[in-house]
Amino acid sequence: MEARKIIGSAVLAAWALILSAGTAAGQYKSKIDVLKGEKWWGVFVTGEQMMPLEKPFPQTDLSTWVKSQATPFLVSSRGRYIWSREPFKIEFTGSGFLIDSPVEQVEAVTGGKTLREAYLVCCHRNFPPEEGNGVPAEGFFTAPLYDMTGEIPFGATAGQIRDFAESLLASGYPSGTLVVPSGWQQTIGSFTPSWNEYGDFAALARELHERGFRVLLTVTPFVSGDGPIFRAYRNSGAFVRMSDGRAAIAEWAGGYSAFYDITDPQVFDMLRDRPVDLLFCDIQMPGLSGMELSRMLPADTRVIFTTAFSRYAVEGFRVNAVDYLLKPISYADFLAAANKALAWFELKNRAETPPPAAAPQSLFVKTEYRLRQIGFDSILYIEGLKDYVKIHVEEETHPVLTLTSLKSLEEQLPADRFVRVHRSFIVQPSKIRSIERNRIVFGKEYIPVSENYRQAFFDFLAEHSLLF
Repeated sequence: MEARKIIGSAVLAAWALILSAGTAAGQYKSKIDVLKGEKWWGVFVTGEQMMPLEKPFPQTDLSTWVKSQATPFLVSSRGRYIWSREPFKIEFTGSGFLIDSPVEQVEAVTGGKTLREAYLVCCHRNFPPEEGNGVPAEGFFTAPLYDMTGEIPFGATAGQIRDFAESLLASGYPSGTLVVPSGWQQTIGSFTPSWNEYGDFAALARELHERGFRVLLTVTPFVSGDGPIFRAYRNSGAFVRMSDGRAAIAEWAGGYSAFYDITDPQVFDMLRDRPVDLLFCDIQMPGLSGMELSRMLPADTRVIFTTAFSRYAVEGFRVNAVDYLLKPISYADFLAAANKALAWFELKNRAETPPPAAAPQSLFVKTEYRLRQIGFDSILYIEGLKDYVKIHVEEETHPVLTLTSLKSLEEQLPADRFVRVHRSFIVQPSKIRSIERNRIVFGKEYIPVSENYRQAFFDFLAEHSLLF
């Protein structure tokens, strides 16, 4: 069985699965004691509620434990770390670790005095940067990465993501990248937002961008074995098949899933109905080559070719491929290619985004059997008189009288220019020349600032001017 395609604009989850390979029976046994006052974190990616490790747990084989949701890495508050290049079996007794590895003697390494120092030393020694593989997106290193998987358990709705982002800013945390897990999809494999939970996802993303955040959608490129897509296409050849012709089902962290067979024509038709931004595509495939497929894709779908043959490079760029990855593919090359695609889409979206519509600078009111246009710049203040309002305009002796309510008129005024100071008065603060004893002075007129509106009024002044 060979899964030949990974579809989606964010495929880090797929890379994690690639790294989680099975191991043979252990040959090297280690016992690592916990030091006095030492706390340990690690092993279980989805076990944040277990950290720091305190309660004993029985022997766990990290090569089989929920697949990509475990890692042979631990780090301690006393500056030590435990790392292996292959998954191992591990048991925590409460006072120490018992490790059974198939490839090496696993020991605790001192990397400093703090958890941070140990983490950095482990990264430097075991994951050094590779020369000539490009630089990942700057945003991943210059701003925080907020993963909704851990911040909001069991999935995150649009409202929860919006509230979380606002709470970060309100608490003084910097904006960064919000990682939205695959729960945003209607079903695994659909690549379609769940409208009941997210509504207009594009609008949500634009709103978060305006607040200084990036949004990274995690795509799960598999199809749930018990979902509607699998039931509809299981007998059609749409999925990668086993030798007996049945759709192949594999286990991963999210359960049991099938995999699209991108070389099947009907899959291509399905994907046209579900637009794909980025496609990682091999070139040599049975039935339909990657080059042929790329020429059939919509213009907005970008392709990154993955192949073992360098002779296809020139042809790959002739079909406007974003990048060309030569096997074996390093993680650095993989990430650099994905970031190149991201930069292309960001540039495209900026070019296609229309400029915001100009805000209105005036309003029309009915007065003395005619419609009159009044510019906002000319309004001093507005006075409510039961069913009527008086609009006091600069350099005019008499106010403009119109049949409407003060509340109705307030809704038509820009909130960043006008503020209510009394149940009967709305003022334009930029026109205020002086305030005396909680009264606003306009020539010979004194506008009272009532207790109910006083705080909001002075907050407005503080926000839009220097208030001492």
